[in-house]
This record gives sequence, C-alpha cells and structure tokens, in this order.
Amino acid sequence: MKIKISAVSALLFIFALIYSLYTLYAGDDAGDKGEYYYSRGEYFDEHGDPEKAYLNFQLSALNGSVDGKTMLAYCYATGMGTPRNYRNAFKLFREAAEAGDEAGAFNLAVAYELGHGTGRDMNKAFYWYKKSAEKGDIDAMYELAECYSAGAGTPENPDQALFWINKAVAENHPAAMNFLGSHFKQKGDEKKAFSLFCKAAAAGNAAAQYNLGICYFEGKGTQKSLTPALEWLKKAAEQENIDALLKLAEIYSGGIGVEKDEAQAVLLRQKAKELRLQQEMRPEDFNDFFSRVSATLQQDNYGESLRQFRWFCREWREYNSWLDEWTRWEKLFKNYPEAELFLAKALEKLEAEILDGDYSSKNVNGVLKINRFLNRNHNTIAFYKEFLKRNPERAKRYWTADYLLLFVENNEYETASELTYPLREFNLQKRIYQKLTMLKNEDSNMQKAKAHFEKVTAALVTLLQKQGNIQEAEKMQQEMLQILKADNNRQ
Repeated sequence: MKIKISAVSALLFIFALIYSLYTLYAGDDAGDKGEYYYSRGEYFDEHGDPEKAYLNFQLSALNGSVDGKTMLAYCYATGMGTPRNYRNAFKLFREAAEAGDEAGAFNLAVAYELGHGTGRDMNKAFYWYKKSAEKGDIDAMYELAECYSAGAGTPENPDQALFWINKAVAENHPAAMNFLGSHFKQKGDEKKAFSLFCKAAAAGNAAAQYNLGICYFEGKGTQKSLTPALEWLKKAAEQENIDALLKLAEIYSGGIGVEKDEAQAVLLRQKAKELRLQQEMRPEDFNDFFSRVSATLQQDNYGESLRQFRWFCREWREYNSWLDEWTRWEKLFKNYPEAELFLAKALEKLEAEILDGDYSSKNVNGVLKINRFLNRNHNTIAFYKEFLKRNPERAKRYWTADYLLLFVENNEYETASELTYPLREFNLQKRIYQKLTMLKNEDSNMQKAKAHFEKVTAALVTLLQKQGNIQEAEKMQQEMLQILKADNNRQ
C-alpha cells in the first residue's frame, strides 16, 4: 500500500518507527507509547493535518493500542492521510473488534454490511452491531434496531427494535428519534411523532426535517402552517432528501402558499430523478459494481453495461478491481471509446502507486495490460525504466516474461538485460512448460503454452546474441527444439 508523504515526512516517520521499536524492545511500556502516539494522532486530526495524524495512528497501532488500530482503520476506510484501502481497514477493524473495542466492532459490522474489504454478510454485520451496541455504542444501537425492524441478519423482532431505538433516543441519537417518531405516527400518536421530529430535525437529520415539514403542511400533531413547512422542506432538500425535493416541486407546480413556478418545479424534479438514479446505481464497493457489470456482460447486454460504465466514469475514481475482471471489461472497453480517457487517468494513479511503494504483481502487470490495450507500449517502457531506476531490486523481482517480450520487440535490449538473466529465465520457462505437458490440459491450452514458450525463448536467444553470447544462444535454441520434439513424440 503506498503512503503519499513528503521526503521529510518520510524520514521523520522512519526515524519515529525505529525509535518506537527500539524503546519497545528496550523495555519501555508499549501501551503507554501506543496511547502517546494515539493522542498525537488526535491532535493532528483536530488541527487539520491528516497526513501526520495517519502516521501517528500507524505508530499507535504498531505499539499495540486498540484505539490506534481503530483510527488507523478509519484512515484507510476514508482515505484520511493515505489512499483508501478497504482491505487494510477491514483487517484492522476486525483486530480492534476482537480486542473488545466497540467502535471497532461497529465499523466491522459496517464493513460486513457494505462489503468493504470483505464479502457482504448481514449475519456477521448483525452479530457485530449487537456486540458494539451492548458495549454502549449509540450508532450501533440504532443500526441494531434497523436490523431487528427489517429482519436483516436476524428474524424480525419489533419489540427488540423498539428496545434498542429507545436506548438510542435516550442518548439523543437524531436518526433514532426520527425512527421512533415514524413509529408513533404509524400508531396514530401524532403529537409524540411531532415532538420527536422536532428534536431530530433541529439536530440536522434530513429525514426528520422532511417529516416535520409534512407535519406542518398537513397539520398533523401541530397547527397547519405553510411557512415552517416550506422552511423545513427546504432544509431537507438542501441535504438532498428526495422526498423533500418532490414535495417542493409539487408545491411550486401548484402554487401552494407560494407563487407558482413551473420552471423551479422542473428543476427540483430533475434533481430528485438524478439522486434516485445515483442511489439505484451507486455500488457500496467495487465488488458490487463489478459483479453487476460482469453479469450484464455475460448476457451480452452491452447497452446496460455502457450505462453503468458511464455512471462509473462520472462518479467513481478508483481502479483496483479492473484487473480481476479484465477479460470481461476488455469487451466493454472495446465498445466504448470514452474508456480510453478513463483508463489513461487511472493508469497514472496505478503507476504512481507502484513508484511510491505498492509493488504488488497485480499492479505491475496491470500497467502492462492497460498500456497494451491503449496501444501505448512506449508508456510501459518509460514506466519500467523509471521503476528500475528508483528501485532496481523490486523492478527485477516483479517483471514478467511479457515485459521481456515487450522490451525485445521494441529493441530495448539494455533494459531487458538489466532485468533478465537469459539462461536462468530459459530454465524457468522450460520447467513451466515441461510441467504443463505432464498435465492433461485441453489441446488449445497446450498450444498456447507451446507458442508462449517458443516466443519467450526466441526473445532470450535474441538477447544473448545482442550480448555477444553466440554459443549460449545457439545452445538455448537447440535445447528448445529438443524439448518441443520430445513433447511432440509424447503426444
């Protein structure tokens, strides 16, 4: 995972990390150090320096602070001071939750509910909401009540829903007050509902502001009055409450208590329509989105896939999961010219992450795949030269045969020579190919393996020749022919 920090910050962080580990092994109390770095993280967070906050929360977590782990996970989940990484966040939330931290348990439940960093699992979400609520987390009390009310992760239980809602209301939780207000409204107790909507609306809850506006508009639980009705509906609309937008459109269209304004009504309806479309389409995480698009692609429904992808380009700014679904996405990209700009921008982020320290083979191979798709081989070569310059050891470790072929095909023999030991690579390719021939694969797969082996060997032979190792090149070529001949005889 990359960490975007300045060179000075990086040196300070490394020094702090070394100092932290030194004092830990020297016998200092790790718990005290964990709390010290946690308090520093809070300080920097409060003073608007997310990068330093992230670094201190990281040190706090390293020194065993459960609060530090929770806040470090929060940094990864929200992208505070570091790129967003749901997998890292999930791992840390789980560690904090299992250590008994109610905030960690709540956030772990959210991760399971939304599928952030893990598969969606409402049963596990319910379990951790309950753990957190029992430890006193107010947000967890509200979410637990929602689970009992909707039968999410547990059988429906209205009594338990009300029990936990009342506990959250006792702690002045705005959404819980709106929930309980709606409950009383359904039961016909409009005065209690109105009272609860007032408290929740004053606390800024958009749904309660809409409900309060309707109470004034209809005269339910209070005297009918259009002035406060419009005031609260507008407050809710400013927070993009769809029901409030539509109600205001109805009011302006009919001139109810206001001057009739059809143009304003049209704008409000359009805003509501856009928000609803976003809600319907917006995935909570990449897994949800890519699964949805993959399903439509499998059905050759390119029209729907393009609609989803256009929204993705407009609203989402991440990329990691492409590489997992590349074969399906490639079909879509070929049918969607605008994808080139999207891929080019994402490629910049991908390369930056690698050069800043995220050396996963998926990322390195992703650069090759996307550049190849965009017909930008020169970009791949330029990137890998920079990678080799910055971190030769890593560059040599993560290169692949596909990179070798690219370098040789483009006469980049010097770069290929820096990365490749021809004899060793030939032996590796030979072992892979020979192992494949021992397996009973389909003929088409074996033909692909054979073609790849020949192509890579040809590149290695060319490289040896350029290095002046003519004898070794001839020997390699002869050995390749013998391997292929023996393989043909077996078949």
